[in-house]
Amino acid sequence: MSTAEGIEGTDATEVTVDTTLTKWSSVVLASLAAGVVMGIPMQFVMGIMPTVGVLYGFESLAAGWVAHLFHSVVFGVVFAGVVSLGPLKKYITFPGSVGVGVGYVVALWLFGSVIAMPLWLEAAGMGGPGVPNISPMSLVGHVAYGVLLGGLFPAVHSVARDLRVEPSGGTPTWTSAAAAGFVAGLFMTAILHFVMELMPVIAALYGLEGAAAGLVMHTFHSVVFAVVFAGVFSLPVLRRAAVFPTSVVAATVYGVGVWVFGSVYAMPLWLQSIGFEYAPEAPNIAPMSLLAHVVYGAVLGVVYPVALYALNEK
Repeated sequence: MSTAEGIEGTDATEVTVDTTLTKWSSVVLASLAAGVVMGIPMQFVMGIMPTVGVLYGFESLAAGWVAHLFHSVVFGVVFAGVVSLGPLKKYITFPGSVGVGVGYVVALWLFGSVIAMPLWLEAAGMGGPGVPNISPMSLVGHVAYGVLLGGLFPAVHSVARDLRVEPSGGTPTWTSAAAAGFVAGLFMTAILHFVMELMPVIAALYGLEGAAAGLVMHTFHSVVFAVVFAGVFSLPVLRRAAVFPTSVVAATVYGVGVWVFGSVYAMPLWLQSIGFEYAPEAPNIAPMSLLAHVVYGAVLGVVYPVALYALNEK
């Protein structure tokens, strides 16, 4: 008899919901990690990341990364659905999951890169490479994605059982959130400062000047928004979403929400109100900024439950 079958009523439902959330959240996290590794040769070897953005009308490196990671998650979720059904269910554990993952992405490569992508580019008027588009490097990238997806999915699902600590709203919750916000802010800084050069603009929001002042205020924002995240997801109705790996999905969605509220609307309006010379118009839709907020959310979603677990262990 399974655990869920041995519990009646509401408890059985809660166990089922927790198991489902953990499975799908695990595959989302595994998909993101596999997608990042796959994206490295796409950008630095093949140079096609901006082309991926063109599929959605945005020809830029950031838009390509956002679209690529979106594809990675969607196809990862489909993979989890496939290996959860019928005769393939026995391969959901390592190392069988790796073999299924490789077979899955080879089929995905044939459908997506060889046939669908060039047809999509031609339909968008961008002059696709023609069908069939057989690229050995693209196949290598897909195989790397499949190996990591198949390996990380069961691994993350297993780790999730050990990190199962729900936030209580006490001191460990706020301390963990502040620490996670600080770390996530550092990762986000790599994009905002070294790619977008936005630190002086952030400083201008407070009447200050220079990249150093911008870094201080950006770190302050990162910690504050992380504490707000912890507060929201300490509510009883949302508490389970703060448990790893569901926390990664929840925090990433939260990061996108912060981007919409802060970068798309609040920041340009704030800069305009203080008469900043280079204030953008609202809505200020910048794919690179969206990517930075996705990185912030994903890192927050990993570090927060790990810090919470460490503090509760003490």
